[in-house]
Amino acid sequence: MSTHAIAHRRGADVDPQPIGRVNPERPGEAAPMVLRRVRGIREKGMGPAYLFIDAALNVYVLSDCQSCTIRWTTERFKDFVGCYSTTRVPGHPTLRPTMEGLAEDIEEHVRDILRG
Repeated sequence: MSTHAIAHRRGADVDPQPIGRVNPERPGEAAPMVLRRVRGIREKGMGPAYLFIDAALNVYVLSDCQSCTIRWTTERFKDFVGCYSTTRVPGHPTLRPTMEGLAEDIEEHVRDILRG
């Protein structure tokens, strides 16, 4: 079992590893990678998926089940792109993930990052 899995079981608030990086020349190309992760979270019954892209263009997709998700939505709000779910979650302003919608959201977020 990985160190991350052991820490998560113990309730530690461990920061996640990025699932990839956005190419600043073609940011929309990250959409398939993000959509696969969002669908994986849904298939495991782990609630909506939260997409973050930081200033270094690292991509993170977190689930409700990760201990750091709530903290990230407040402390790393500038990196927050959106909350995605294939089903409506009461109390959550979620977006239905489509390839086109994710590509648009990612492109807009990256434009904002690059503008400074």
